[in-house]
Formats: sequence, structure tokens, C-alpha cells
Amino acid sequence: MMKSTLPRLLLPLTLALMLAGGPAVADDDDDDHGNRHHRRERDHESDHDLARAAREAGDIVPLQRILDTVNAQFDGVLLEVELEFEDDHDKGRKPGWLYEVKMRTTPGAVIKLYYDARTGALIGTRGRGVDAARRPQSR
Repeated sequence: MMKSTLPRLLLPLTLALMLAGGPAVADDDDDDHGNRHHRRERDHESDHDLARAAREAGDIVPLQRILDTVNAQFDGVLLEVELEFEDDHDKGRKPGWLYEVKMRTTPGAVIKLYYDARTGALIGTRGRGVDAARRPQSR
């Protein structure tokens, strides 16, 4: 989780670096032939490769677009952003990529915002204080 003391100017850069493949934690695993593999590093790289391929194919919008949208729509401090592929039909959504944004609102509540990664549209929210954190929309 990102600390809120991080200067606001460094936060987008830090998040972009996280999505661009920062260091992964290695967890050694032996296969049937005695070869050691780094399971978490391999999983991270495959997730990163999938996300990069989706971006290059135009299947997801850039992270900066999501950050700009969040800043325009909500007041608070960005804590964390995750890009996830959701195939959970229990939530009533079609399978696809989504950005999950975690924020701390001015009064101190933690909220989660869900954006369709293909369109950049807000598709859901969670947490107390979401409505109070919404910025007035300019017309």
C-alpha cells in the first residue's frame, strides 16, 4: 500500500513504475526435474505481460487517464491502484479488465472506486463517504 505522505507529484510516477514491472518478490519452487523457479516473480511477469499486451492492443486505457478521471471526480488522497482481470460473474459484470482505486477521503474514510479499464468509466464504488468525496461536476 502506498503511504499518504508520498508527495502528490511522485504518486503517478510511482504507480506507473509499479505497473511497469518493479521488482518482484521471488519465491523459489522446484519443478519435477529439480529446476528452481521463482513462482511469484514468474506470476508477476505474466500478469505484467498480459496487462502490457492489453494496453498495446487498445483493450485498456492508460493509467494516467484513470488518475486524471479520479482526480476530476473525487477529492482525497490516492492510496493504491490495481489493474485486475475480473471474470467473477457473481458481481454482475462482464469479464474484463478493471482498475481498482483506493483513496482516503478528506474526513479520513477509505473508499474503493472501480473503473472499466476498457472505457475508463466509473462502474462501481465501495465504502462510507463516497458521496461526500465526489467533486461537483462542471457543466
